[in-house]
Amino acid sequence: MKKDILKYILVMFLAVSITSCDDYDQDINYYDTAKLDLSGTKFTVLDGELATTIDFQTTTKIVTAVSVKVDGNEISSGTATGNKYSFTLNRSNFGTTGDTLGGSFRAYVYATVDGKMKEMYTTFKMVSASSIRVPFVKKKDKKGKDIEVDEPIFELSEIVKNFTYKVSPKTSTGYTVKAESKVGKAGTYATIWDKVYDKDDLDIPFKGSDYSKGDTIFVKVTATAGAYKEIVSSKIVISEYLLGPTSSHKLNLEDMGYDLVGDSIIDVADGSATIKFVSDMGAGTQGIMTMNSTELVKITDADLMKSANLPVLKAAYEVGTPVNEIASVTIGDKFIVMHTRDAKIYYGTLEITNSVRTTVEDNNLIEFDYALEVYDKQK
Repeated sequence: MKKDILKYILVMFLAVSITSCDDYDQDINYYDTAKLDLSGTKFTVLDGELATTIDFQTTTKIVTAVSVKVDGNEISSGTATGNKYSFTLNRSNFGTTGDTLGGSFRAYVYATVDGKMKEMYTTFKMVSASSIRVPFVKKKDKKGKDIEVDEPIFELSEIVKNFTYKVSPKTSTGYTVKAESKVGKAGTYATIWDKVYDKDDLDIPFKGSDYSKGDTIFVKVTATAGAYKEIVSSKIVISEYLLGPTSSHKLNLEDMGYDLVGDSIIDVADGSATIKFVSDMGAGTQGIMTMNSTELVKITDADLMKSANLPVLKAAYEVGTPVNEIASVTIGDKFIVMHTRDAKIYYGTLEITNSVRTTVEDNNLIEFDYALEVYDKQK
C-alpha cells in the first residue's frame, strides 16, 4: 500500500514538473529585457569629454526614447537607433570634487522599452592616462615563458638603458610631455626634454656610469592636454657591480696549477693556468705564483673584500703594487686578482684560508677562496 502511494506521488510530481517547464518555454521571451552595455565608462585625467554608446542588448524589445541624467539634471536625450544610443559626457559631470584621479559619478538612463519606461544606471570613473616604468629586460621563468623583470642600472655600466613611459587619453590629441630627472630625494629636477607626444618615441635613456653607487635616480613625466595635466614618476637605485659567488679550492704538489677563469685544476704548462703552488722545503716556505697575465695586489681591508664591488676592487688594484709571487703565504692573507684573457680583463678577490706545512713535502697544501668577474663596461 505504501509503495502504491509513493508511486502515485512520484507520478504527480513529474507531471507538475513537465507542465512547469512547458509554461517556462512559452514565456521565455519575458526574460529578455533591455540591459546597459556602454562602449566607454572611463575618462582619463587628460580628457575633457567622453563619447560613449549605449547598447541596450535586447533582441526582442524595441528601445525608443532615451534620457540620461546626472544628479537629477538631464545631460542628453533623444531616440535610440537599432537599440543603441550615442551621447557625450562632459568632465563637469564629475562635479568640482570628483574630476581628479579616482573620482566617479553615477549616470541614470531612462529608456522607453516597448512603450514602458525603464530606469537603469551606470558609473563613470576618472582614471590615469599616463604610466612610466623602470628599465626592464625579458627573461625566461622556470617554465621557459618570457617575463619582464626590472633591470638594475649598474654603477659601472656604459650601456644605455631606458625608462619607458606612455600617455593614452581617450579623446585628447596633440598633447605635450615633459621629462625631468634628479639625483636623490632632496635634489632638484632638471628638464631632459619638453616636446609634443610621439607614440614611437617613448624612452628616457640613462647610463649607470654617469652616476655613483647608491644614487637614487628620480624620473617624472608631465603630460599636458589643454588645461589638464598629469604627472607620473618612478625611480631606480644605482646598484653595485658585484662579483659572483666565491669558490673554495686546494693546491699541492700533485695538483699544482689552477685556472681561476675555468674554475678547475689544470696543468701548470697549460696556457690557461693562472696560479700555481710553490714551496721551498729548505726555507720552510710555501706560497703561490701567478701565471699567464695574472697579478696580485695584497690588501688588508677586510671590508673591501666583503663588499665584492668590482669597480671599487679595480680602483684599489690600480693604486696597489702588483706582484706575481707570494713565496710564503699566511692564513688570512687577502689579495685582489687581475687577469687578462682573450681581450677581456678580469678582477676579483683571493683569500688564503688554510696553509699546511709538514716535514713530508707531499702533505703540504694551500687552500683558498676566490671570486673572479669580467670587468665589462657594457654590462
